[in-house]
Amino acid sequence: RFVAIAIKDSPQTIDIIEWAIRQALVPGRDKVVLINVRPAVNGLIGDLVSSNSDKEVAEREKSHELLKKYASIIKAEGYPIKGVSIRSVDIRGELVRKLMELKCDVLIMGRNASKSMKGRFIGCKVNYLIENSPCPVTV
Repeated sequence: RFVAIAIKDSPQTIDIIEWAIRQALVPGRDKVVLINVRPAVNGLIGDLVSSNSDKEVAEREKSHELLKKYASIIKAEGYPIKGVSIRSVDIRGELVRKLMELKCDVLIMGRNASKSMKGRFIGCKVNYLIENSPCPVTV
């Protein structure tokens, strides 16, 4: 089974990783891919053009360090691991595209707690991914 775990730079990420190791991953069967979607520095055009600005380089390095940090935890548990850093304006759409490309069997992700009613029901990344993901989503 190919298990994708969506991560970002937040305190919640370690909880997601630890939960996945304890509750979702099966030793000897599962392979893990960590996916971090970082913001596109050049705004609306996202990955359509190459960007080597200092800000883009810094965002890429930050993403790679984040992936290395959490991959080391999963690797220490004996799981084969791969890290993917994606630059995009449309986090939801790009994540769905990558899940299809990698032929993932399940996506594990966290949910931001929103205090506003609008934040809970409108424009929710989690709802979009649940409805559009090519594989089951565990939140």
